[in-house]
Amino acid sequence: MSVRSTDSDSESDFSLIEDDDPVVTTNAVTELTNTTPPHVPYSLPLSPTKEHGEAVVAQNENHQIDALRDTLASNPYQYDKYVTLIQCLREHGCTAELETTRQAMQKHFGLSEDIWLAWLSDRTTQTTGADAKKKLLALYQTAVQDYLSINLWLAYLQAAMETYHTQTSSSEMENDSFLSLQDVRDICDQALLATRYHYPQGYTIFFAVRDFEMEQLLTITEDSADRENRIQRIDDLYQKQLSIPSPRLDDIFTDYSSFITTYRPANYEQIMVDTNRLVAEARIQTDRRERWETQLIESGHDFFTYRKYIHALQTSRTPVAPYEIATLYERAIVVHYLKPELWQSYAGFLFEDSTLRDKFVTVCARSVKNCPWSGQIWADYLRSCEMHPTSVQVDSVTIFEQAMCYFRSSPSLDDLVILCLEKLAQERRGCISTTPTADMQDMLRKSFRHYQGLVRELCQTHDPQFRLELYQIALETTVWQFADYARTLWQEVLHLRPTQVHVWIQYTEFEIRYGTIPTARESLVRALRVALDWPERLFDYSLTFEKLYGNMETAIGMTSKVNSARVAVEIRSQRMMAEQQEIEQQAEIKKERQRQRDRINKKRRRQKDRKQAQVSVTHAVEKRKRSPSEAERPSEASEEGGTLEEGLGNTTLAAKSGSTVVEEHPNPPLEKRPRYNEKRNLSAVDTVPASEDQSGESTANDTATVLVSCLHPSVRETELRDWFESCGPVKKVTLVRDMTGALKGYGYIEFLSPTSVSEALRTKHGQTLAGQTVTVHRYAATEADPRTVFVCNFLASTTSTQLQNLFATVGSVKQVRLPPTRRGKARCFAYIEFSTAADARKAVEQLNNYQWNMAHGALSVALSDPSKRHLPHGRPIPKTKNGRVLHVGNLPKSCTEDELRTLFNSFGTLSDVRLPKGLNLDQAKDFAFVEFRNSEDAERAQSALNGHIFEGQSLSVSVANPEKADASSHDFKGMVSQQSILPVQPSTTVRMTQFAQPVKLARLRQIFGQYGSVQRVHVNKEVSKVFVEYTHVAEATQAVEKLHNRVIDGSRIKVHFAAPKSQETTLTTPHQPATSAHTSVPTVSGMVP
Repeated sequence: MSVRSTDSDSESDFSLIEDDDPVVTTNAVTELTNTTPPHVPYSLPLSPTKEHGEAVVAQNENHQIDALRDTLASNPYQYDKYVTLIQCLREHGCTAELETTRQAMQKHFGLSEDIWLAWLSDRTTQTTGADAKKKLLALYQTAVQDYLSINLWLAYLQAAMETYHTQTSSSEMENDSFLSLQDVRDICDQALLATRYHYPQGYTIFFAVRDFEMEQLLTITEDSADRENRIQRIDDLYQKQLSIPSPRLDDIFTDYSSFITTYRPANYEQIMVDTNRLVAEARIQTDRRERWETQLIESGHDFFTYRKYIHALQTSRTPVAPYEIATLYERAIVVHYLKPELWQSYAGFLFEDSTLRDKFVTVCARSVKNCPWSGQIWADYLRSCEMHPTSVQVDSVTIFEQAMCYFRSSPSLDDLVILCLEKLAQERRGCISTTPTADMQDMLRKSFRHYQGLVRELCQTHDPQFRLELYQIALETTVWQFADYARTLWQEVLHLRPTQVHVWIQYTEFEIRYGTIPTARESLVRALRVALDWPERLFDYSLTFEKLYGNMETAIGMTSKVNSARVAVEIRSQRMMAEQQEIEQQAEIKKERQRQRDRINKKRRRQKDRKQAQVSVTHAVEKRKRSPSEAERPSEASEEGGTLEEGLGNTTLAAKSGSTVVEEHPNPPLEKRPRYNEKRNLSAVDTVPASEDQSGESTANDTATVLVSCLHPSVRETELRDWFESCGPVKKVTLVRDMTGALKGYGYIEFLSPTSVSEALRTKHGQTLAGQTVTVHRYAATEADPRTVFVCNFLASTTSTQLQNLFATVGSVKQVRLPPTRRGKARCFAYIEFSTAADARKAVEQLNNYQWNMAHGALSVALSDPSKRHLPHGRPIPKTKNGRVLHVGNLPKSCTEDELRTLFNSFGTLSDVRLPKGLNLDQAKDFAFVEFRNSEDAERAQSALNGHIFEGQSLSVSVANPEKADASSHDFKGMVSQQSILPVQPSTTVRMTQFAQPVKLARLRQIFGQYGSVQRVHVNKEVSKVFVEYTHVAEATQAVEKLHNRVIDGSRIKVHFAAPKSQETTLTTPHQPATSAHTSVPTVSGMVP
């Protein structure tokens, strides 16, 4: 589910997991500098000067603003248009119109946190005087009503507290004072009530209010009643917060202990004993909430996870505060504000709880701003206003007009009918309050006619379920007892829906109850005469009707009519089947004619291609018979038929590879020309791609070659040759194999003529061969495809749909080519083709090194370059001994690169440390390679450390021998060819592995909190790594030094710095515009503050 604004990109280990919990920042919005002057009349200069260009730009921008105004005037329910207009007005410095536009947008939509903070920032810069500050605080009060936002509440509290401090500290403001201490406390109480049960971040509001109250307490030094009241207020704040589940419960309890020690030492023991009982129960609830919060994070704050979380709180055996459930609803709405069912569930919960019923109308009013297309949401709003008429400033007529303003521009039949039904029910309830008169009945009938006409006018059709008509019929018959008027309505319905069986049956039931049996029988007879959508049901109902209400004569008559109707139905069915068969036959005739035309065209193309091939061979043979001096000059026929290399040289190469293509004798007649040999004797050359021979030089005719991929493992060269023969004469078929001889799922088809390539691309791409869809592309061995990226290092179980969903976040994906997986051989690479080269570059920038699966390693994403396909990546592999590279053996399994660097750094400057990984990428092998800048340092390190005891094991240090490594294994080759691994730089985030299970976040916070202020703690999905973020690098450094290799809870943990921010790539949702969200909560998912 996307939001209307994207959060700023995070560059930490935690940016890859979503969370709706905001990060508390003091400067949440960066003010935009208005450099563009407001729109003023101007005259264009005659010459194209710089001023002329600026004037043209200004004119275009003014035209854009005018167009946006006109669009919103016709349809105000266009969120993105409002956002664009506000941005343009802000750039032009149109302050007055900007304020008006924001107010209009706030009237129709709930504004996101970003938009509110920008509005409040602009208003703050323009605020001077008491009246302006009062209006600013009123705007803050409006801002916090749209969505639950910790940042907005903090900004509101800060603005109120700063205003109060300014008033109390400045003598000039005494006459303009409007904000008292009680007013500030009222705002604090509102903030606490709204955010106290926000589990991840609610404690931040508590700390802000507590600090303010402590400041007020410190202003009174002498004992007095006022001082005691302030101490009691702080005590009450602590007591209330300590009874609520919170991730900072222990910290708050510790602060409370210090507070009691300072201000109530005499009763310290009794107070702490009583409070400890309260905290013990809160700890139990905190553990339960922690499990649900973890599920929310792992599911990416999924809608159904929120529903289960809410249901668990509502059905909990332990009583849960209604405000906690309401706060959880508010958190869900921040993410899933476009879910009408979530708003309806929230409103129903508020209505059922007497303590929260005063919020019922407010929530209904907010819901229509987020889901204006839902008729049920508008109906709930109408009912809430009818139930609490004094709680709203608008009446039902105004609300209905607001709804119609939306439906006139975007009509929806079902939603419009639901809204009209609720409005009619409201008008009917108004008549019930008094004795209904004929005038009231006529007024209601006019309303029915009006709304029925309204539905037909806006939707250009009738309601197929005729719900408004049925409601009026039920009202006429059941309440007012006007069966004759209801019968007239039934006739209108039957006229509109004459073929629907259920309509006739309902009308018959009406006549049975309010009319006569003969009239009901007559309606059934009428129905039997027309073509119906479900005739068998009507037949059965008619016979059952006679069994209940008829006699012998009527039963025989009805049976006869039913049989006649059955015959008529069979005749109609046979006629329709004959017509359908005629249509299918005509279609088949057209297809056969098209197939005949295709065969004729194919035959003509084949004859043309063969003729061209014969001419090419003839010219080549003649050229060989010339003298050496004549051979140097290309003949005119050679220029027409192709070069010597294309005409003769390729034939020779094909013969070498075992593909019999053309013979070097005079051309036989076409009808006696032998068919290309299908049973070729394939040699080892076929295992080499067409782009390379044994010498590494290109031998393929690039203009006549296609690359076919996604082949089934069972496909062989002969089958491919037969499949592509329909496109033109095939010169060579090459299926690429690996070192073991197994097929790799792709190959090359080289035609005799380049014209056959276009036919192959047109007729074979995307077709099915051996039960699998193959892809065909023009082969270009020396040119990179700027729109295609090569991705590897993902799980073998990954599907093309998963890859498409991942790469669609950065651009428009045109195709995903994932080679098939063979039994026992995992295939972990794919090609992603984008619509534009810009999207491909964006994918490389954002998804290269992306930790899609942290247990499997980072993705490798690069632009596809066929010319480098067979070249090794990274530095060249040395084939002789290099005195600068040492092989270090017999290492402990728990050894890390940082430990090796520390061990070898004392002997000289290191260039690289390479620690190979095993099948489990989280565990290293028992050997490594250490590379120095010069061989002298490497020699000293070898002499000193060979046999050195390291973590209980004797190291084996020697000069690395690549030739020996090649003969025995590929470890050294693989490691030397890798790109240099940058050393992990100190950062605010550390990573812990090899810890005891199960993991408890409270225990982790206790361990790491000894060395600094822990901001966030995250456990990855596989529960194999823990990431801890500190406020400062020095705190993280101390944690690494103190905790690394320590035994905690029975396990020796490993603590290192996490990857530096410059190497992190954050995955956001770029397909959503930054201004299209309801929420701008900065998310750092997976973090539990």
